[in-house]
Amino acid sequence: MILTIITPTFNSEKTILACIESINAIKENQFEHLIIDGVSTDKTLEIIEKFKKENPNHKLKVISEQDKGIYDAMNKGIIKANGKWLYFLGSDDVFLATDIFLDLENQPENVVFFYGNVFYQSKVEKILHGREFFIEDFGLHNICHQAIFYRKEIFNELGLFDISFKTYADYLMNFLIFTKYKINQIIYKNKEIAIYSLDGFSSNITRNSINEIIRAKKHLIKYFKKVKNIPIVCNLSIFILTYTMREKAMEKINQNNPLGYLYLIIFKIRKTRLEYVIKFNQKTNNPQ
Repeated sequence: MILTIITPTFNSEKTILACIESINAIKENQFEHLIIDGVSTDKTLEIIEKFKKENPNHKLKVISEQDKGIYDAMNKGIIKANGKWLYFLGSDDVFLATDIFLDLENQPENVVFFYGNVFYQSKVEKILHGREFFIEDFGLHNICHQAIFYRKEIFNELGLFDISFKTYADYLMNFLIFTKYKINQIIYKNKEIAIYSLDGFSSNITRNSINEIIRAKKHLIKYFKKVKNIPIVCNLSIFILTYTMREKAMEKINQNNPLGYLYLIIFKIRKTRLEYVIKFNQKTNNPQ
């Protein structure tokens, strides 16, 4: 089997049908669709079962049991998967790359990571996002996991997603892949893979996710210190200081302390500077 598509769900009745139908447009037989449900209490499972009855040829399997979050569900999917390649699609996302199988089959055996572009969909606009990524880019950004196809052996070699993270485990996994594999094993193609909903779980910034960002960046600092990439270490350190300032700002604002708005202005200035510095380093390290 070429591909396993893994979709974690929990109370996804408003979006799950569009997600499944987008995958149903695939004409290739060499795939399966695993839905890993966290025991939904709405009509999610009812909608899925109705779809299965109406589309008996759709290779859809459902596992519904308690889990410890989205990455635990993704890990369960990895363990159950039969495909050579794995793809993770949110229950509120839409799959576009119905012709992806030829791309995957044509990849040399040493290629373990294949990625393209996604559309970011908000309530008011849809923006195409994606480009070739370099390890320095992780200083500020991640590759959207809806753009990525992972060869299953990656998880046999590197382990599963770290479920101590609620929103940034894929960020650390992608970074680890870029540190462990050679550049010719990671392939980018200018191809639209999916529509990614900005209303999804990982796109909502919360105080806990800011703390996760900081914890994740500290992992990156260890690596870049080891390889003596001082500019990136500096950028990451600035990033941590920047978002620590954001935390202070929100804490003060929540306490109705006017000082919080001053901290917020400082945060925005630091963030703008950080983005400029990292973009400059990208151009310097990766000239066209």
